[in-house]
Amino acid sequence: MAICNPKQEVKIPDHPDKALVACIRRCLDRNPERRPTISELLEDPYLHPYRDGSLGSRSGSGTIMMDKEE
Repeated sequence: MAICNPKQEVKIPDHPDKALVACIRRCLDRNPERRPTISELLEDPYLHPYRDGSLGSRSGSGTIMMDKEE
């Protein structure tokens, strides 16, 4: 119940995927006015790693793999 207790720090372990960590931090914001809505989360850069048109694995996470189109 760390998110309910403002004195308790919510620790997020180091992870090579900085976009994932940023998304999780947004979700865990104690201030409900700053916490993103579902619609805002669905637009989070973590969920759209290829929006810039590039193909390949997500940097550092190794969880998303795509072959380059030929």
